[in-house]
Amino acid sequence: MGLMEFSVKELSEALEKFQTALPITWGRPAVMARIEPQKPDQTFNRSREFQREVLAYLKEHGPQPYDMLYVHFDPNRTAEIQAVLHELIQWKFIEKGTDSDMTVSITASGIARAWTQRHLRESTV
Repeated sequence: MGLMEFSVKELSEALEKFQTALPITWGRPAVMARIEPQKPDQTFNRSREFQREVLAYLKEHGPQPYDMLYVHFDPNRTAEIQAVLHELIQWKFIEKGTDSDMTVSITASGIARAWTQRHLRESTV
């Protein structure tokens, strides 16, 4: 059924239903809904905190098996640490080995990042 086959009354009723279903306020700029949800600040901050903790841990304890990091930082198995480790690998702050344990080690840039983060926190305290 094409648009021309509707009567004026049917179109008016359809438009009225549409306007009541989606209230439009005139005079104010329209706000569009986000297509992709953003991380809440709390989750984002926790992710950054996890990153600092992982870098500090690897700097202090040396290379660790991937599974050991997973258990140490995420004992409840919420999978939060998986995203953090992936980001750190992507940014080349840590490397995951190809051995059977998939040993994770901190890189030179990861050491520099851990040092910078520690000093920034100390200077703001």
